[in-house]
Amino acid sequence: ATPRSVEEIFTRLTPAVEVEAILAGCPTALVVCGHTHVQVDRRLPGGRRVVNAGSVGRPYEGAHGAFWALLGEDVELLRSAYDVEAAAAAAGASGHPEAETFAAILLEPPTADEASEQFERMRGA
Repeated sequence: ATPRSVEEIFTRLTPAVEVEAILAGCPTALVVCGHTHVQVDRRLPGGRRVVNAGSVGRPYEGAHGAFWALLGEDVELLRSAYDVEAAAAAAGASGHPEAETFAAILLEPPTADEASEQFERMRGA
């Protein structure tokens, strides 16, 4: 989602000029977002900083863990380890319609490149 639309997507691969246009109506110098699950700390040519905290539940980083951001005087992108096998087993037993997919992602997370390329295709790039 973006300030313009709950359907719109941008990623770390989206050209800066497109990201600037997407965020044109946002009055802040720092934009913290999510939705594409990949950690990003990117400065755009106009000076705006875009941070994607990552994902606790869908670690699209090619590694196990919960990926998140600590916001303060600066931004720190962090990763916390947890019992992935137990989490995948709990997800698989949850009864959720996408439980098997969710568990598989926890056990074998896609890389940031794979996830970003998939989201870029979803946005029509």
